Amino acid sequence: AGPGYGGCLEGVDAEALLEMGVGADVVMAVVRPMHGMAMAEEEEREAKRKAGLEVSEAIHASWLPENMRALYERGMGEAKGLGVELYEAFWSHRLYDLYVPKARYEAEVSRLRKDVARIEKGWKAGKERAAAQTADVERMKRAASDLDAERERQEKHCTAVRRKIEGSRNAFLSGLDAGAVEKSTASDLLEKCVYARCMISPEDASYCAKFLRTLVSVDTPSLPALSIYDSLVRSSAGLLYS
Repeated sequence: AGPGYGGCLEGVDAEALLEMGVGADVVMAVVRPMHGMAMAEEEEREAKRKAGLEVSEAIHASWLPENMRALYERGMGEAKGLGVELYEAFWSHRLYDLYVPKARYEAEVSRLRKDVARIEKGWKAGKERAAAQTADVERMKRAASDLDAERERQEKHCTAVRRKIEGSRNAFLSGLDAGAVEKSTASDLLEKCVYARCMISPEDASYCAKFLRTLVSVDTPSLPALSIYDSLVRSSAGLLYS
């Protein structure tokens, strides 16, 4: 077996990548899956601690802590409207961390269970059970059960991520000059984070919207929410009618 995705990142120097011209947004896209694996593992370890179970040594380590400062400084450049904690919170998470598509989970589970019920109804009516059909029923039952378990797991994960963001909210803008927050935070958050990421994929665009909503819903101190949304509306109107 190979070293896996995490093993491939060992020894990666964020500053060297940035000096070679690799953008901070691209570097974060490369390392984000590993960070997600580390978060998931830590959540599992914490659940075991609470249950009084033996906790094994961590396999995955987040690549971000020792490299975030270099990413932040190069990614932000001369911009001074964001703290490193806010920059890290934005770039280190993904849509899976903030949003549970409950309706999609429920629709797929409902579809699977209806298919199972339809086939089993035929059996009760005297239809012959084909071996392949029996295997399909078992497969669909497992899939429905797995989706229910995955939805519950993601809900717990999103709750943990939100709690983490809420716990860090006071640090997002606290170290900045009040004038910088008033003049630059809205434009810097949009330029260095939202606009840089929302064009990558539809999932990233949805993530940007959910992240901004999360910042507002956790009552991030000093966040210029009205200025951010005003700038978004103005830029969107410009794109639509240009």
